[in-house]
Amino acid sequence: QKLGIYIQINTSGEDTKSGISTMEEAKELVTSITENCKCLKILGLMTIGAPGDYSCFDRLVAFREVVANTLELENSEDLELSMGMSGDFEEAIMR
Repeated sequence: QKLGIYIQINTSGEDTKSGISTMEEAKELVTSITENCKCLKILGLMTIGAPGDYSCFDRLVAFREVVANTLELENSEDLELSMGMSGDFEEAIMR
């Protein structure tokens, strides 16, 4: 059985946030996990954007497309997205 994981994406560029910040880094990490970590399964991506900056959610959707292509998935929506906090979850759902 594989352990499901989410890749953290720093969509805001803030120093206080962790995660991958470029599409190239995302491709490299996904390839490395796929090739070297046979007990892990990438379930999706996660981010906590900058407060009030909903474009962070749009950036995560764009990252999902890149990761889905790297994983050779037919449907990018097979990758789940975990976005935001309780104060902005409604905006995140709309994405």
